[in-house]
Amino acid sequence: MKAVVLAGGYATRLWPITKDRPKMFLPIGDHTVIDEIFADLEADDRIDEVFVSTNERFAGEFETYLAETAFEKPTLSVEDTTDESEKFGVVGALAQLVDREGIDEDLVVVAGDNLISFDIAEFVDFFADAGEPALAAYDVGSR
Repeated sequence: MKAVVLAGGYATRLWPITKDRPKMFLPIGDHTVIDEIFADLEADDRIDEVFVSTNERFAGEFETYLAETAFEKPTLSVEDTTDESEKFGVVGALAQLVDREGIDEDLVVVAGDNLISFDIAEFVDFFADAGEPALAAYDVGSR
């Protein structure tokens, strides 16, 4: 099984703090948002490769991060965009990555800018037991 971490957004609603860095590199205590996701994916032996889908604008930051991290599974996959107006949305970015990387097996897809309060391995268990596509959602209760 492969995993995809979608990290290709421009986080324009959080400018200026995300103008020059990806949202998933924002600190959460001693780590970043993406560190928490990578730790879960790295620990699951069923996942043999993690594609990090980002845009051309932030590709350098991800290259540096991946070169310096202890995580072994992540591979950078760069979308052909440099601005929010060029994006095709989440589904378009995922379709492009599948084509670009030639993926033809089960995928677990994680939004790279989300703090996840559940174990990704348990979700993969649920998917395996169900034998069909599955979607995780979080009930925030009352708005």
